[in-house]
Amino acid sequence: MSSAEPHDNLANPANPDLPAPTPAPADAACPDVSVVIPCYNETKRLGRTLTGIRDWAATYDGRVQVVVVDDGSADGTADLARGFDAGPLDMAVLVNDRNHGKGYSVKRGMLAADGAVRVMSDADLATPMTELPKMLPWFEQGYDVVIASRGMPDSQVDPPRPPHRQLMYHGFCLIRRMILLPRLKDTQCGFKAFTARAAHDVFEHLITEGFAFDCEALALAERLGYRVKEVGVEWHNGAGSTVNPIRDSPRMVMDLVRIRRRLRKLDPHSIRKETTPVSNTMSDTGT
Repeated sequence: MSSAEPHDNLANPANPDLPAPTPAPADAACPDVSVVIPCYNETKRLGRTLTGIRDWAATYDGRVQVVVVDDGSADGTADLARGFDAGPLDMAVLVNDRNHGKGYSVKRGMLAADGAVRVMSDADLATPMTELPKMLPWFEQGYDVVIASRGMPDSQVDPPRPPHRQLMYHGFCLIRRMILLPRLKDTQCGFKAFTARAAHDVFEHLITEGFAFDCEALALAERLGYRVKEVGVEWHNGAGSTVNPIRDSPRMVMDLVRIRRRLRKLDPHSIRKETTPVSNTMSDTGT
């Protein structure tokens, strides 16, 4: 693929002495892709999402794995995923022992996945899989983490968020940029892709189980010297968000402060000594 621009700023000035990240996968144009979907009571949306991924996989030259992580649902989400006609997809369904949180579920799925590129996606697939080809070329350019963004000039948000969601989004971005990741415009879009090595190193050490886990994952990646690229995407605003502005916003801000304190104490060299991601075997309480 050649649609990506040349490198813009690959160096990590905070960690210039860290070893260089591993090269892009050998088959960088069409690497094996794992899609991790955290779910909590998602029977109304998951079937449509899995269908969208299956349809896209039928047009993709590489292998596509889907890892559904059921976070203690009570509505049959895991059964729906197990019964889905996967077609060309390699499907795995993991079931948490109880409701832990989105961060816990994404961590479990990312560490269990085996793709050369590992993508986390929300259960509503608000960023469609057809946007992934915009992101894959950046791995060839030397990036290790490529994130979908609603804050870039070429981003398309359809339909626009309701006023209260828009206010919450901009307010959180303002506060977050004062605490963590000041150069990133949008850390909360639920579609992010990691190389296998970056996914292993980041999620092996991620501890935030709630909605601020995205910020910890990206801050960890930068702290470890991994290169993060933000890409404008098409994003469809739909109903069904489980974020409660009144309940979750103060908690997320406190999480950001805790993440910053923890990362200041983290020795990135001790983590980057590992050169090969751990091989994981899928385990499922029901499949």
